[in-house]
Amino acid sequence: MSDSTKISIIIPVYNVQDYIERCLDSIMAQESVNYHLECILVNDCTPDRSMEIIDCKLRNYLGNIVFIVVNHEKNKGLSASRNTGLQNASGDYVLFVDSDDRLEKKALINLVKGLDDTNCKSKVDVVMGNTFICKNKDLAMHFDNDSPFFIDNSHEQALQSLLRRKLFHTACNKLVRRDM
Repeated sequence: MSDSTKISIIIPVYNVQDYIERCLDSIMAQESVNYHLECILVNDCTPDRSMEIIDCKLRNYLGNIVFIVVNHEKNKGLSASRNTGLQNASGDYVLFVDSDDRLEKKALINLVKGLDDTNCKSKVDVVMGNTFICKNKDLAMHFDNDSPFFIDNSHEQALQSLLRRKLFHTACNKLVRRDM
């Protein structure tokens, strides 16, 4: 992946004062050696202290991730917040992270490695990683092989895998080509 490639992380914010600091810490801990990172926080008119916590974290942040805060004028919900994030994203790839999610330390490096390891980069729309459910530390989705594998969706193979729960349907483990 070239140094000019950009990843946009989109985080909706609503009533998450108990989780947002942990989420931001996990974003700030991501290394961005071969790509640029921007993180778009969408304030969906949160009624709690979430935005105060975010302001404090960003005020003291000295890293190379560009943080952008976008404010809704009225509460619109998760889906609309993600769409607002997309409208403000400039990255080649997007990663949706919910405010109560936490990325493992090398999550982005591993997702980008999955993209870089391909011989057909221009055809890759989604790169997926492993997912843990934190309540009981169960591995919800695990790829046994460290090498990437590809699903050709021309015959809806990816959709069928999702419907049969062979692929875990969560937003936070997928790097998605923004123009898709």
